Amino acid sequence: MDRAVREMADERRVTFGFFGFGLICFHITAILFSVLNLKTASAAVVSIILGVFMLAFYTNTKRIYNRMKIDDGDMQTGQVVIGGYAVGEGSNIQSGLSNADSLSKSEETPEDMQKKVAAAYELIQRMQAKQESTLGTDEVAGGTDDGAPAKRKSFGWGRPSN
Repeated sequence: MDRAVREMADERRVTFGFFGFGLICFHITAILFSVLNLKTASAAVVSIILGVFMLAFYTNTKRIYNRMKIDDGDMQTGQVVIGGYAVGEGSNIQSGLSNADSLSKSEETPEDMQKKVAAAYELIQRMQAKQESTLGTDEVAGGTDDGAPAKRKSFGWGRPSN
């Protein structure tokens, strides 16, 4: 997930760059068209006006870009980290090593890693059990003992569906 977010951020920068390059090319083309097809005085006026527009586009684009910029530290990636191990990346966060390097260069043994994974699975099972106990068995199973469909709880933002 972390890699996907980084790739999308890079793609956003590339797309933004191409958009800006397209605006510059459009205005330069319009200036060159006016120079080729208009008289000198008219071409100068049009070129100055288009130059001012190019400057306005640049300043507004820079303002918008800086306003929408997200620092790497503020970015929410959705990466799952259990016990210092980045699940999606397959790497150990503390050491910064890849999965293959983390087993060979770190002090952590495969047995320690298995213990961490087992602890993570136990945590997931406890969370699922807590969620099921919070929701109740009727809502999870989809019905009651007599075969009638389960009543759905209304959480205040609408009517129950059945």
